[in-house]
Amino acid sequence: NSISIQFQFNFNSISISIMATPGPRFRQLISQVKANIKELNYQDFKNNYENCEINKRLLIDVREPEEVKATGKISGAIAIPRGLIERDIEKTIQTLQSSSTAPASAPAPDQEVLIFVYCGTGARSAFVAESLQRMDFNNVFSLAGGIGQWQQASLPLEQI
Repeated sequence: NSISIQFQFNFNSISISIMATPGPRFRQLISQVKANIKELNYQDFKNNYENCEINKRLLIDVREPEEVKATGKISGAIAIPRGLIERDIEKTIQTLQSSSTAPASAPAPDQEVLIFVYCGTGARSAFVAESLQRMDFNNVFSLAGGIGQWQQASLPLEQI
């Protein structure tokens, strides 16, 4: 087993993450999960999200609060950690729809909302996508490679 150490610098803090290399069972599991979800590269993820009606889309960062604070988030994202998503998704959609100022059409029923999820590397968001699909949300998209791919493409992040 190998361990990777990742340093993240912010203006006011330094964050150090230590991650063990995933084992074969995890790699097999994540492959199975990804085969059953909609995973988009950063270009398609960005384009699909931006081309949705405001009251029919939701962008969720499923990383832990410390991770979001250390690197920032994609503009418009709501931070809901992986461990809370199943509990909070319906209320989040209701809040989105009741506060939407989009003039056009009426809010979509919650299972028709397009949900875009991302994490650090694409693994947690894949598990979230699978879980939300099991809750009958049919339009869930996971960012392949996570925010790491977003950053490598030099796409903007909003600091918290």
